[in-house]
Amino acid sequence: MADLSIEQQLSQKCNFCESAIDQLRSELPKFLNKKAELDKSNHSLAQSLRNVAATESNDKMQECLFNCATKYEELDEELKIFRNCSEQTNSILDEAKSYLVLPLREVLLDLADTRATVGKKHQSSAISTINAQRLKHMETALPLHSKLFEQHRVGYMKGLLTNFLFAELRYHCKALEAISPLVEMIANITEDKLSDEIKEKRDDVESVNDDENGLTDG
Repeated sequence: MADLSIEQQLSQKCNFCESAIDQLRSELPKFLNKKAELDKSNHSLAQSLRNVAATESNDKMQECLFNCATKYEELDEELKIFRNCSEQTNSILDEAKSYLVLPLREVLLDLADTRATVGKKHQSSAISTINAQRLKHMETALPLHSKLFEQHRVGYMKGLLTNFLFAELRYHCKALEAISPLVEMIANITEDKLSDEIKEKRDDVESVNDDENGLTDG
């Protein structure tokens, strides 16, 4: 009964692991590919920022807008990491299914077949003895199969999460590195400076109007 319990546990673990692999195989690549598609949005945003910068009258704001556009174009290249991560994710999950789940299923099926043959009628005593010994050996090996299965399952999950999280970290660190100077640049454009420049432009316009209307002295 104890051996049978281990067999049942292994079967449940196998089903759970296969279900988890199928779910991750379906959802993770979708998520990563969607992130990779942000390069289209980044390119569009960069173009819009350049268009706005071209008509910006404030020199510092104009410089900031052009720099923003450039940084978003640079981040386009970094988004490729998500495509690479998606391919690696598929490879890890496919490998886990091929080298972890399917071999264990074969072991359990072989065990069930061997158990079914033991005690069958019309078998010679030699064959019956061989099958009984084989069954005993397979049942004795189940705890080892369980231990190895857990070790490799956790190993595959660690590899999968490391691959996925490192891709996220790399992109966001690059984004932080690119965007942080822009935040500092924006902070240096103070309202007072903006007001002074607007006031100067307004005074220039009023001066021109006064000249045209003959209101200036002399």
